[in-house]
Amino acid sequence: IFNGEFKIRKFWKSHRAVCLFVLFYVFIIISTLFQLARGTVLTSKEIFFGTDLRLEGIFTYLIYILLFFMGTQIKSPMLKRILLYVFLGMGFYICFMCFLGNINNAVYAGIYPDRGTFLNTNHFGYYIAILFACLLALIISDNISGKKVEIMPNFSVNYNNIIMKAVYVIAFILVVYVLILPDALGAYLACAGVTVFLILAYSLMKDKLKIGLIILGAVFVVGVIVIILVPKINEPIYGLFGEIKLILQNDPNAKYAGTSRWDLWTLTWQKIWEKPVFGWGIEGITDYLGKHALNGTVRTHNEYLQYWAFFGTPAIIVYVWGIVSVYINGFKNRKTLSGPTLAFLAGALAYAFNAFVGVSLLYSAPYFYILLGLGFTESSKFKV
Repeated sequence: IFNGEFKIRKFWKSHRAVCLFVLFYVFIIISTLFQLARGTVLTSKEIFFGTDLRLEGIFTYLIYILLFFMGTQIKSPMLKRILLYVFLGMGFYICFMCFLGNINNAVYAGIYPDRGTFLNTNHFGYYIAILFACLLALIISDNISGKKVEIMPNFSVNYNNIIMKAVYVIAFILVVYVLILPDALGAYLACAGVTVFLILAYSLMKDKLKIGLIILGAVFVVGVIVIILVPKINEPIYGLFGEIKLILQNDPNAKYAGTSRWDLWTLTWQKIWEKPVFGWGIEGITDYLGKHALNGTVRTHNEYLQYWAFFGTPAIIVYVWGIVSVYINGFKNRKTLSGPTLAFLAGALAYAFNAFVGVSLLYSAPYFYILLGLGFTESSKFKV
């Protein structure tokens, strides 16, 4: 900016995601002003800081976006690796306590076997899916050292990488074990989606797309076998297919699909079309859902529909565009992506997948914005 002409177009190209999230926040403010003008049932404290349970208001959303921005400003590969290891280290501790609690049918250090430190199993599923994604990315792509030791002519090994990969695999096995305890379908779907993403991403990074597709086919076959053989996994999957069938047939019982999520989604969709431009404002449809939803739930259990209803169509467009732009940048820079950067992108994507059937909450949503920011790669050399 200071050494030459400031070019808005160039700034937009290299900082598109930040600009889009700022626009998203602008639409949040606009929708809230309209909400206040209509006469909201929320107090000024709830508008600003959120309700007692949800704690998401104007200030909270600002913090989310600032977390993303601060993540984009961390450039040091070593600092990124340290932050990732701290995050995974805490996750390993929580999973280990869950493992012990499940084995001994007890609660250790206030960490419940099936929901960790979260309010319920679905929220815990978000967290476990993120851990799954980060570790799988490290197993696939991380190389912490380029030093190799020659064992014999034309054969050398990297002991540092072998040791670290062994640590990753052990942690990954523990996470997979704990993943089954919450029995959260959203977490299963997120892990499946991330697995596909990582296989394709790594094959593109290495210019071996055909091999990646073959591996993806093999993983699909193994996944089908696992689904068939493991009742803990196949029961909710089979149930999902049955519910999809009810929805396609427009069966009256379809409203119960997804533990009544379909009822919440259809109600939310109706409210979206009542105010499609600027939405209903922060928590603007919670009273409506509380009165009309089958189970009295006040949140949509789909973050994208939730934001769409709250803040309007332009808001959801720039929000999704901001997320997608981070992955477009990652694709453009795929040849230089480090293991930790890919892990951050995978972890954020796990959250994004889970968000289709979950709710944003103060103790889980920040993970998404932090990981997405840390996974951000600049699309040009233009810097400010």
